[in-house]
Amino acid sequence: MKRFVSIAITVTLSIVVVVGLVQGPPATDRDERGRDLAGQVRCPQCQVSVADSNAVVAQTMRAIIAEQIEAGRSDDEILQYFVDRYGEWVLTEPRRSGSTLLLWLLPIGAIGAGAWAITRLRRTPT
Repeated sequence: MKRFVSIAITVTLSIVVVVGLVQGPPATDRDERGRDLAGQVRCPQCQVSVADSNAVVAQTMRAIIAEQIEAGRSDDEILQYFVDRYGEWVLTEPRRSGSTLLLWLLPIGAIGAGAWAITRLRRTPT
C-alpha cells in the first residue's frame, strides 16, 4: 500500500512539473498589452493582424510594439506610430473619427433609408 501511495504522489508531482514547463512562465500585463496592440495593427505583407502573422515584417512590428511599451508609450501613441508610417489602413479597426466616421455611419444611414422607403411604399394607396 505504501508503494502505491509513493507511486501516486510521484506521478502527480511529475504531471504538475510537466504541465508547468509546457505552459511556460505566466504572462505579464506587458505581454497581454503587447498582444492586444498587435491585434489592432495590420501586417503590410499578408493583411492579417500582426498578432496572427508570421511574416518577418510582422515580427519586426511586434518587436517595435514591445520596445514602445518598454519606453512607457501609451496605446494611442503606439498606434499613432504605425499610422504615421503606414497610413490609417494599418489599423485592423478604423478609428471612429474624421473621414472614417462617415464609413461607420454609412451603413446605419442606409438601413434607415431602406426602412423609410419600405414604410413609404406600404403607405401608398393601391
